[in-house]
Parts: sequence; C-alpha cells; structure tokens
Amino acid sequence: MENTREDILHRSEAAVGIVYCKGEILLIKRMEREDDPWTGQIALPGGFSRPGEMPQETVIREVMEEVNMGFSKESIFAQLEPKSPNRASWVKVYPFILKAESLTGYSPGPEVSEVRKVRLDVRVPSHTESGYESFIFQDWIVWGLTYRILVDFIAFENKPV
Repeated sequence: MENTREDILHRSEAAVGIVYCKGEILLIKRMEREDDPWTGQIALPGGFSRPGEMPQETVIREVMEEVNMGFSKESIFAQLEPKSPNRASWVKVYPFILKAESLTGYSPGPEVSEVRKVRLDVRVPSHTESGYESFIFQDWIVWGLTYRILVDFIAFENKPV
C-alpha cells in the first residue's frame, strides 16, 4: 500500500516484520518515490494497517507484499514494544519477530527496490551525516525507527532464558 504524505496523516497503526533465521534478517530498500517521506530508505518489511486489521494481520500481509514470503499468525515468535517514527509521532508501529525455516525464496515486491539478507553479527555501529545513531550492513545504512527496532531486537535476542 502506498505511503503518501496525505495517507500518513490519516493512519495511526503499522506493523513491521523482523524476518529472522539463524542470526540473519531481511532488510529492504524502499522504492524511490517523490511522494513517500521514507523514499529510498533501508527498512524492515512492513506498512500501515488497513481499517479493521489487527497488527498481526498487517505484518503477515505486508511481509508477503514486500518480500514475497508467506507467514501465518503461528509464525509470529514474539512482539517487541511498539514505537513511533520521529516524523510521525501519532503512528504506532508494532514490530513482530517472524521465525523462518530459511531465508530463501524472497524477492522484492512492487514498493521495494531490493531485499537483502544480512547477518546481525557483522553490523557496524556508526552515525549518519546528521549525527543519528546507525548500523551499517555492507553499504546499507540503517537509522531512525528501523535502527531503534533493531536495537530492541538485538537486546531481546541476547536476553538470558
């Protein structure tokens, strides 16, 4: 679903999927679009909820639309604490961990220019030119909301059982 500036003003819930398998996750590069405030950025697959849609349903639908991987509600391993983008504080984003058997068979959907499988243990902590904390995965810079969600995920993953 498109995320024009006008759409964002009228929506309040979204969900993202941390598609995870054996220390690796999927990241997407958003398609370059003039009307998208997050155009071209690196993100987790996800998007806005439709009217009446639960966040769990949103994440399953959006992951299928953006990386062409099918999951069920039973695939949801955990939900992390919801967060809001700094530029859209009225939006609540629900992060879900989706455990995959393998990270194969993914491909970019129409709103995504590229999908990459990245190892979490090779992230490089850094800062953007504007001074925001970030991770670098190869030549992709993850910052903002996606960075904050990944920090929570890494803390969750490293919690003693």
